[in-house]
Amino acid sequence: MLYENRHKNNLNVITLMKNNLASPEHLKQYSGWGGLGNSLSNPELYHNLRRLLTVEEMTSLKQTLTNAYYTPAHIVHFIYEWLGIYGFKGGDILEPAVGQGVFLEHMPQAIKDQSTITTVELDCLTSQIVTTLYPYTTHHTMGFERYHPKQRFDLILGNPPYGKESVVDTRHPDLNPYKIHHYFVAKSMRLLKEGGILAMVLPCYFLDNVQEHVRTLIDQEGGSLLAAYRLPDDLFQNAKVTVDIVFLTKGKTDKAWVSVEDMTVAGYKKPMNIYYHLHSQHILGNLEIVDIYDRKGLTCKRRGSLSYQLKNVLKGLQQDQIIHRLQPLQSLLASIDLTSLDKDMG
Repeated sequence: MLYENRHKNNLNVITLMKNNLASPEHLKQYSGWGGLGNSLSNPELYHNLRRLLTVEEMTSLKQTLTNAYYTPAHIVHFIYEWLGIYGFKGGDILEPAVGQGVFLEHMPQAIKDQSTITTVELDCLTSQIVTTLYPYTTHHTMGFERYHPKQRFDLILGNPPYGKESVVDTRHPDLNPYKIHHYFVAKSMRLLKEGGILAMVLPCYFLDNVQEHVRTLIDQEGGSLLAAYRLPDDLFQNAKVTVDIVFLTKGKTDKAWVSVEDMTVAGYKKPMNIYYHLHSQHILGNLEIVDIYDRKGLTCKRRGSLSYQLKNVLKGLQQDQIIHRLQPLQSLLASIDLTSLDKDMG
């Protein structure tokens, strides 16, 4: 959806909702306001929103302008296909920042049929859309910091808010100093069952920060990395954000991922997660140095078709899984004394 059309589509959906005329297909056109902050400087648009929305809804909408980004469908499909190859078939699922429900919309029916799904969303307008379109979910209209379930989950997924702000969680006060995206991951890992999976689209700072990160904490609490893939910085409309698709698990793997090492690009040394030093094929673009505010920063620029690269990732993962499953058979065959077998048969 083109940037110039998004705010018009969103306004049209809101107008239809307020007049009880919105069909499911209309509601699915709503893409949220992340990255559309400049649109609200248009006096006509702002006036129309103020006319249609309650004070609470308007306040809630404004909170999403700088930290909520619409996840492209092909990224969601990739995450589900990756999970399927890994072996996830269903279970207790949580999406802690469901937004307008793109992960629900594209969830494979086979997983949906085998799962109970819980969703959380701060924005009351998108919560209305989610509860209308996906009534089979257990939905909570609140910030994730106020959500304190006794239940634990097999899968926690989504695209949490990014930004410099932090939240106050009375049950997890040790996480309060961290920026919101770090907080979402650390708390989500605490809500996983043993062996559970976290699959999220996260800003590169989650993996690359030298300080003020939660990787060490997650590692100490029994979490590990399964895989990560760095994506180009133009994934989200009207926002230059380098992001990773990150898969974590509540359990131990052999993947190195907690530390960072300098990556030299164009003569500049910039910190990058050790995982990408060891798995450079998971960088799905070209690393470049760009101006970020008043400093030089490392980013990832598009290199050809991202969809094509993601398909190749899945093909490679399938091949790896086949090899992994054949290893016990190969070991068994290697242990058989074929010479004595030939003698017995003779």
